Amino acid sequence: QGSAASKRLPSGVAPEAKLMPIRLVGGLGSQDEADAFAWAAENGADVISCSWGPTDGKWFDPTDAKHRANVALPDNTRLAIEHALTNGRGGKGCVVLFAAGNGNESVDLDGYASHQNVIAVAACNDRGKKSPYSDFGNAIWCAFPSNNFFPSLTKGIWTMDNTGNTGYNPGDLAKGDAAGNYTNSFGGTSSACPGAAGVAALVIARN
Repeated sequence: QGSAASKRLPSGVAPEAKLMPIRLVGGLGSQDEADAFAWAAENGADVISCSWGPTDGKWFDPTDAKHRANVALPDNTRLAIEHALTNGRGGKGCVVLFAAGNGNESVDLDGYASHQNVIAVAACNDRGKKSPYSDFGNAIWCAFPSNNFFPSLTKGIWTMDNTGNTGYNPGDLAKGDAAGNYTNSFGGTSSACPGAAGVAALVIARN
């Protein structure tokens, strides 16, 4: 008959998608950053999910000068993204998504997420409202559920964590599971972006 555990279906937005993790060793605008997009496109990536970008201002402090910082997309990274958008997926183009940012500020000042052919993903809470920290603006393409920071119906998104006690959950059932392999409170637009990327993977898988 098999155990109940063996009959559990895989979970997640796109449970049968394969992951291609790419480690960045350089910062914003580095050649390493540009090379990562080119490598992903040339090695079979369909969807590229990016949870990084320029530093945000403090979302709770409207006087933070970083809210007004206009950060352009570096030319080498822009060319690499456009290479992926044009030549990836066998010439159909990769889908590229960026986290909008967690500064409660305009994403239109972020050259990465506001690129015209990139999907900028904001965060919403479990009541379908903007998460208080989420960036906003004309370049936002969609929002995906994440945490809310303030108390809400759920703590955030259940997801895998660093194994053991080195991640978000040190091994507390109230924070996920007793082994510390999962967390129940992942959040930010860094959580929303891969969720939306999973939906993109489902769309591509269907058609």
